[in-house]
Formats: sequence, structure tokens, C-alpha cells
Amino acid sequence: MSAAAVIPFSGRPPDRGKLEKLIHELAMDGAFSFQSQAFDKCLDDGIDIHDVLQVIAHGALRGRIDPGVVDGEWRCKMVSKIGSPQRLLSVTTIVIGDVHLFLASAEWEEI
Repeated sequence: MSAAAVIPFSGRPPDRGKLEKLIHELAMDGAFSFQSQAFDKCLDDGIDIHDVLQVIAHGALRGRIDPGVVDGEWRCKMVSKIGSPQRLLSVTTIVIGDVHLFLASAEWEEI
């Protein structure tokens, strides 16, 4: 992993900019996982894993940052415009500490 800054996980959500940067770095380092069945519907919607990886590696953090189920987890949404014509793809991401991403779901959103 690159020299990612450690984000202290207290009861308050982390700084948006730092969390977004951490997500990008973890994505680029390949520190992510997902349940294949969670993405089965995505294939029907024309979303593939390459689209999802593009969003987490280069997209923007949008909306709320919520605590995860376990201490040290944060749930957020990463978004990016994908494809031609461009559509907005949203990836629900769970940041686990400062070491791993779990990709929970992906869906198209209205621009």
C-alpha cells in the first residue's frame, strides 16, 4: 500500500477529502473485495466490475458518511460519470479501517 495517512476512526465521520483519497489509494492497490452475487444484478443493468473499479479509483465521495456495522468501518458512496453517453455510476463502499474496501453494490443514478 502507498503511504496512506492513517485516519483515526472515532465516533465522528472522517474528513471527506482524506477518506476519498484513502479510497482511491486502496482501490489502486487492489485492497478491495465484493460478493459476486451482489453484482449479479449489475450485469443485467450493464455495469461490469471494470466500471466499478473506475469509480472507486477515480470517483468522488458523495452524500453521507455513515458508521459501518463494526467499529472502524465507514459506509459511503463513490460516484463517477461512466461510458458514452455518460451516465452516473454510484458504488456503495464500506471502508474497513485504513486497509480494505468492501464494495457492497453499484447502480446507475440520474444525472
